[in-house]
Amino acid sequence: MNPIHRACVIVLCAVGSGLPPVLFAADATTTLPFVHPLFADNMVMPRDVAAPVWGWSPSGSRVTVAFGGQTATGVADASGRWSVKIGPIPAGGPHTMTIVGPETVTVKNVLVGDIWLCSGQSNMHFPVKSATGADQISAGSDLPQVRLFPVQTRPAADAQCTFKEPQAWLVCSPDAVKEFSAVAYCFGRDLHQHLKVPIGLIHTSAGATTIEAWSSVAALESVPGGDRDIADLAEWKNLLAEWDHYDADPAHYQKLMGDWYLKNDPGSATEPGWADPKLEKADWKTLLLPGTWQKELPGFEGVVWFHKAFDLPTNLAGKDVVLFLGPMDRRDTVWINGEKIGQSDSNGWVRQYKVSRTLLSPTHNHIVVRVLGSSGLVGTPDQLSLRESTAPGAVSLPLAGAWQYRIGVRLKDATRPPSLRSGNPSISGALFNGAISPLAPFAIKGVVWYQGESNTNNPVKYARSLPAMIKDWRSRFVNADFPFLIVQLPGFGDTHSDPVTSQWALFRESQAAVARSTPACGFVTTIDLGEPKDVHPRNKLEVGRRLALLAEATVYGEPTEYSGPVFQSMTTDGDSVIVHCCHTDGLTTSDGKTPCGFAVAGEDKHFFWAAAVIDGSRIILSSAQVPQPVAVRYAWDDTPKANLINAAHLPAVPFRTDKW
Repeated sequence: MNPIHRACVIVLCAVGSGLPPVLFAADATTTLPFVHPLFADNMVMPRDVAAPVWGWSPSGSRVTVAFGGQTATGVADASGRWSVKIGPIPAGGPHTMTIVGPETVTVKNVLVGDIWLCSGQSNMHFPVKSATGADQISAGSDLPQVRLFPVQTRPAADAQCTFKEPQAWLVCSPDAVKEFSAVAYCFGRDLHQHLKVPIGLIHTSAGATTIEAWSSVAALESVPGGDRDIADLAEWKNLLAEWDHYDADPAHYQKLMGDWYLKNDPGSATEPGWADPKLEKADWKTLLLPGTWQKELPGFEGVVWFHKAFDLPTNLAGKDVVLFLGPMDRRDTVWINGEKIGQSDSNGWVRQYKVSRTLLSPTHNHIVVRVLGSSGLVGTPDQLSLRESTAPGAVSLPLAGAWQYRIGVRLKDATRPPSLRSGNPSISGALFNGAISPLAPFAIKGVVWYQGESNTNNPVKYARSLPAMIKDWRSRFVNADFPFLIVQLPGFGDTHSDPVTSQWALFRESQAAVARSTPACGFVTTIDLGEPKDVHPRNKLEVGRRLALLAEATVYGEPTEYSGPVFQSMTTDGDSVIVHCCHTDGLTTSDGKTPCGFAVAGEDKHFFWAAAVIDGSRIILSSAQVPQPVAVRYAWDDTPKANLINAAHLPAVPFRTDKW
């Protein structure tokens, strides 16, 4: 098909949607296709609604769409955009869609069903191939009525109407799901098997991204403090010309970066500096990789050095190998045994560096990684390894686990570095512009949202930002009240011997509060699925299952249990507290032991662990240290010890009764 090229036009992307017009800028290089990329072979069209179909053609040209026994004709407006509505059409297929205008396009093997948009950060991005039970999950994925649409998450300075790179629908199969979101696939698979209708899964996510990156300028403006986020986007937009200059002269860019490191970073003051394998590292601290450094270094942005020593296994000895480091935040430089083997400044891209056999020894090898950013190595454990090749199943040496680290320089204490050439996905608004905006106004059934790890430092702001984002997203799609399903963050980090005030617990509370106060919104708790030392828990099958249960009950009206016990109220009886919950059918514990994870406090606000007894649908609590309890907390820790479940084997939702 022949694309239309527009130069500095304003495109009206909500024509025909029944929604208020929304203006989107298209830059001089924007290519606007005759048919939007969503409408392609193997797609899923929405069932039982009048669904928009759109694209671009010369102004005034007529375009006719035929599908499912219906036809509709539209006329391209002054900007070149045409739009029609087709439907309602019941679930089924396959069908063929024909689009006739200045060009003719035939879209084949089209099903009609429900389309869910699945988005978030690295735990939504986590692929099937890395999940617990990956082989079993993949083996059952030959499901021709489930279709996958993976969106390349390219940040953009302005809201886009289409994608900058080719996109395609995939028929679900073992090969197709390997790289696809495990949470999204398991959710969609369970829905399809229960509802017996075609399911389309649109997936767009990026590791280490904040909610601000997925929010439009309008949503950011509605949140207190959002002006600073908008200023970040404006500054980022102004740097695009600088990136273009660097792309044209990469050697000049590398020299500028080298000079900046030399001037600002003590680890780079000499060569090889802190990459020297002989350098004493006794004063370096330890953290677990992969994973964001925001737990150890909250709010830190700058240069951090990482080090890991390893011995070469015999099955890799004498071979050229590949070092896999997973995706990273912004810029990295990598050394093996003091020799630089590579560098990258592509935010979020998976790093792979070739290592010559001549650089390696049987024992006492050293990897040093210098990262400039705000998160670090944010991939999954299987992405952090030394491998014989890039082929699946290649011999490998796992490198996930304990690494040493040392701060080089904080950006606030340094001169401004040359801007990074690739777009930073965490820039406020950038991923909304590049990945969400192009999808509107498609008739999605709902959204699944698994994000928050990069926002745990500010749960109060998140409790404002998430509803603003939900409201804004809903305003841009045909189904303006679509359901929004949230994954509450799992356990991660320390399990404390005494009750504590936990930042992650506060953040989970903010997620639950948004879900309860926002219409057509729900959440699933995954408190029992976390891994204390890995921010990327591997049991995505259960996350998807719980999301499907939530959708079946609250979206499709199926009579199924979808939640673990949820706190409703508390009463006191002398030195005891009685906790009343809903969703308590078959109230018990996951390990058959007495309930744990409860803490009580008196007016002095000092919490102590409480003995707990299940009494029907109630839990009775007491503590010898608290003769007059007035407050209760449950599962209130980074990684809590908590075991309360119901007959559906769904865990109780963490809660607190105080606001201290």
